[in-house]
Amino acid sequence: MIRVLHVTPDDKFFDEVFSEWERDERIQNEAVIIAKNNDYQFRYIHTTDAVQILWNSEMVRTKLESNDYDVLFFHSLPSSYYKYFKFIPNDRIVIWWAWGSDIYGSYDNAFLSMKLYKTKTKKFVYFHKLKYNLKVKIYNCIHRNAINKLKTLVLERIDYFQPVEKIEYEMMAKHKAFKAKEFYYHHSVNQYEYCPTMPSNGNILLGNSATPTNNHLDCLNIIKKKKKQGQRIIIPVNYGDSLYREWLLNKVSGIDIYVIKNYLPRDEYFKIIDTCSYAVFGTIRQQAMGNIRYALSKGIKVFLYKESVAFASLKSLGFVVYAIEDINAESFTTPLTKEEIMQNVEASANEYHRRDNIYEECIDEIINMKKK
Repeated sequence: MIRVLHVTPDDKFFDEVFSEWERDERIQNEAVIIAKNNDYQFRYIHTTDAVQILWNSEMVRTKLESNDYDVLFFHSLPSSYYKYFKFIPNDRIVIWWAWGSDIYGSYDNAFLSMKLYKTKTKKFVYFHKLKYNLKVKIYNCIHRNAINKLKTLVLERIDYFQPVEKIEYEMMAKHKAFKAKEFYYHHSVNQYEYCPTMPSNGNILLGNSATPTNNHLDCLNIIKKKKKQGQRIIIPVNYGDSLYREWLLNKVSGIDIYVIKNYLPRDEYFKIIDTCSYAVFGTIRQQAMGNIRYALSKGIKVFLYKESVAFASLKSLGFVVYAIEDINAESFTTPLTKEEIMQNVEASANEYHRRDNIYEECIDEIINMKKK
């Protein structure tokens, strides 16, 4: 029996992932949320009996130094967690599931640094986040050596690394200190079934959340010029950055725009997305992959920037996706063909089996290590 301790910063995506780990009878699971204070409230989670709330360093230290677990599985790894690595015994296996925000950024302390914003969004980031950005840049400049040393120590301690997309593992592997093996929890992507060809006049999904990295206005400027009359643009802003959300809502209006403002149950949310034949995601870093993969599974035609991580990853895996830069007058009147949908079904099946094979290999390896 492998005892896995799950460590997560919040409960937003916890239930679905935890339930997959629970399916494996070889594994005994326990979880902790490292909260900022002792009044943390569950918002999305249902499996509360399996979760303990820790809200100070001493509580975290006691838990990590205990003999209660064999494997530490981080659901994201915020930089605020780095200081806890000194409490992890050397004989414990560490797995890092990177969500995205923990590896990307525009600053020197990001593991994967890239330009995240297009022209219109960059104006918001500059004027509304100027004080914060300057504070971060100054801090990074002063503490550059200490930050880099700590990052190196963290990378050296990771035994297995789970990216959201395969290409991210290859990108992280370029760090000299990175020695982790590729890992995926069981059923980390869904296997598609064939969906009928979408109607040509369906709605258009734009982005996944109220975060500037969606580059909403830059994409909206392109979509409005090319979409047809009667097609609605659906924009989810039901979680994310409240300041950006308020700014964006003041910029978007019209009878052809429907904004999802409230956090909805999964089934209700996807019912709205099911009205779309097209989806545009303006993220440059890996983001919104749950929405993107759901869209592809439903036969929705997906558009991404050519330089985006998602575009490169999905193309490399054999998926049919289109470039935002190539959007023209026919883009939102020509849905995916039956052949293109079937190609995406096949690409999904291949990735599903590849990941589950890796999972089995890793779990067998961990079991053998524990026996020794």
